Amino acid sequence: MTDAITARFQEIHQGIETRVGTVAADISTRIAQFEDLLGSRVEAVAGRIESSGRQASEGLTARAEELSLNIRSHVEDAERSLTNLVVNTSETIQTGARAAQQSLLTVSTDVGAQLKLTSSEVERALTAVGDNIQDHRAQRTERAGGCIQRSQHQD
Repeated sequence: MTDAITARFQEIHQGIETRVGTVAADISTRIAQFEDLLGSRVEAVAGRIESSGRQASEGLTARAEELSLNIRSHVEDAERSLTNLVVNTSETIQTGARAAQQSLLTVSTDVGAQLKLTSSEVERALTAVGDNIQDHRAQRTERAGGCIQRSQHQD
């Protein structure tokens, strides 16, 4: 009986060891499968992240180039506008300066003509005053001469 118990015990022990070995092998296989699955999933996710990053990078690069072109275009437009403004302002200033110069020449000519007219009138007035003074002196001299002659005739 002891032999039978020992034999039975050894059978159970061997059965347990076999079963433990089978379970351990099964666990090991499943862990290996899980690692493979996990590795492939990680690689897939990493690939997606890399692809998304590449697409984002390409999108950002394209957008930056687009913005750069827009900025250049706006700068060129602003430069053209400023150049036109400077040219128009310069032309306006030159036109205004010519008009002012013409006005000054016209005023100068008018003032010169007015001064000539006024000086002629003043000259005529002074000549008339001088003539009046000479006539007045001549009349006084005649009166004085007449008075002297009378006084000499009375003497």
